[in-house]
Amino acid sequence: MDLTKEEEAMLAGEMGEGKQIAMSLLVDVGEFFEAPRLIDIASAHISGVSYLTGGDGLIDQLDLFVSKGATVTVPSTLNPCGMDRENYEELYIDLDFATKQFRILDNFERMEVATTCSCTPYDFSHLLTKGQHVAWAESSAVTFANSFFGAHTNKEDSLTVLSAAITGKTPYYGFHLE
Repeated sequence: MDLTKEEEAMLAGEMGEGKQIAMSLLVDVGEFFEAPRLIDIASAHISGVSYLTGGDGLIDQLDLFVSKGATVTVPSTLNPCGMDRENYEELYIDLDFATKQFRILDNFERMEVATTCSCTPYDFSHLLTKGQHVAWAESSAVTFANSFFGAHTNKEDSLTVLSAAITGKTPYYGFHLE
């Protein structure tokens, strides 16, 4: 995969360990899909936010990114989390679960991700234009972005889209191709 000087610097750790980890993942994904290069993205929408689906492994990964100073470089929002953030006690959500869910949300906030907890990122300032490239992970939002707006995004997984948010890049393959 051809990388720009900036991308090579990220991969070499010259822009911090957080970006280095994220860039390494994106290069691996890009090489797997035989992407010729990376492209800039305008926004990111991250899934895999619920402690129920991500578990302690999600917390560990987010802790790692935060400890390495990772922050997002493009507007980034979150899919719904695993509970109602305001009424979890009235809904009898286990305190241990709630504590871990709040830790996940706190980690995202520390990386400057907007904790919208919605599956409709276009309702939160992600107004797309035709031909624009984004990295989104919510299935219905991906379909809407590609069809209604005429934007370009693959259905990303949670770590790939977080890495794209941190670097502002995504591999050029799949629905990003004309």
